[in-house]
This record gives sequence, C-alpha cells and structure tokens, in this order.
Amino acid sequence: MFKKRKRYEEIQDHFLLNSHVDLAINYERDNQSTSRVIIRKADYFKHLLMMYQPGDFKVRRGQVVNISTLHFREKRISLFGRVIQADSKYFIVQYKPEIVFINLRRGFRENPKIIFDIDGKIELLKRRRSISDKLILKDISITGIGFLLNGYKWRKDILNRQLNFEGRISLNFVNKKDQSIYVVDGDVNLVRVIQTANGFIEGYEFMGKKSDNLSKIIMDSQIAHRQGEIKYYG
Repeated sequence: MFKKRKRYEEIQDHFLLNSHVDLAINYERDNQSTSRVIIRKADYFKHLLMMYQPGDFKVRRGQVVNISTLHFREKRISLFGRVIQADSKYFIVQYKPEIVFINLRRGFRENPKIIFDIDGKIELLKRRRSISDKLILKDISITGIGFLLNGYKWRKDILNRQLNFEGRISLNFVNKKDQSIYVVDGDVNLVRVIQTANGFIEGYEFMGKKSDNLSKIIMDSQIAHRQGEIKYYG
C-alpha cells in the first residue's frame, strides 16, 4: 500500500491538469462504456478531479467510474471514484486515493492489416503525412490508434513522455475480401512517442465523437484473429 504522501505524489504525477484520460462506466459489466475526457481542475489533497467531456457521452451524479491512463504504453493505471456533481459537459469525481492497474476491454488493440488495405493521412504539427512504407498503421482500438514511423526522427526530449499534440486523421479501410470501404475521420491527440529498433511508435487517442465505422473495423479484425480467417486474405 502507498503511504498517504506517496499516494498524493503518484496521483499528481500521472493525472495531470489538462491531460486526456479514459473514463469507464460500468467497468465490471459487459456494457462497459468508455470515453476520453480532459482533467481541467484538481484538488489532490481532497481527492477531487473536475473534468470536461466532449461529444455526446454523459455521466450522471452518483455513478461509480474508473479514470485511467497508459504508463509508458505498458500498464494502464487508474483511479476509482464517484461522480458527485455533473453539469452539462463538466463533472466532478471524488476518487479513492489509490492507484490500481486495470485493463479496458474496449481498449484492446487489434491489427487491421490482416483484412484491410489502408490509406489516408495524418495532420500533426502543421505537417501532413500519408500512409506509406514509412508511416505504417500498427494497431487500432475504440480508444486510440498507433503508427510505426521509420522515416522521421523525433527529438529525444519528446520520447516516453505524456504528450498532448492535437492532430487529425482521415483513413480509408478497404476490405480485401469484398472491397467494402470504412472511413475513420476525426480529431486525435498524440499522447506518446516511443523509439524501437524499427523506428518510432506514435500513440494517438481519439477525441470527441468517433466514427460509426470504427467498431465495425475492430470487430472484423477480432474475428479474423480469433477464427483464423487470415488464410482468406493471404
């Protein structure tokens, strides 16, 4: 168990003002709902977080929620709490001052390249990059998307830090079997860059209203993995 002072330091270090975190309602149930929210104010001594929620996703006073973020893309750390006030797009959570490691079922990442041809672009930091052999879509989930970049070098002071770079993606997923097309288009935040032997892995989180096609892409990718359908798309 953390000592009281240690708990305060850990929470303050990981759940920062103006950072984007994942909010889960019905965490232990099959109808778990997740959304991206922004921490706008915090009182770490009183264990209070005031958050802003874009889009149509809404919480209600009295709901038990889980607030989580990835730590170096290895572990998901979280806080459990209760909504004590909710008004329009802002709400306040009083959390239990103890960090818990969890998994978000809707945050599992799938590799869509098995059944989809993918093209499109990312706009970030006033630069536009197209999907190519130097910018490769690595994985995707309801909460975010990852790319492998081997044609560009990020500064060392950017690596392995919690980032908040706003951007936009526009991607087309073409099913290799029936040529059906699904589009994922919207705002994203670059939240992490990690250097690997093959290049840089960029981790983005979806913001606001998500594409209706996103769930279909992930579901088809999951089926391909679990039922061995890769043989149909070789």
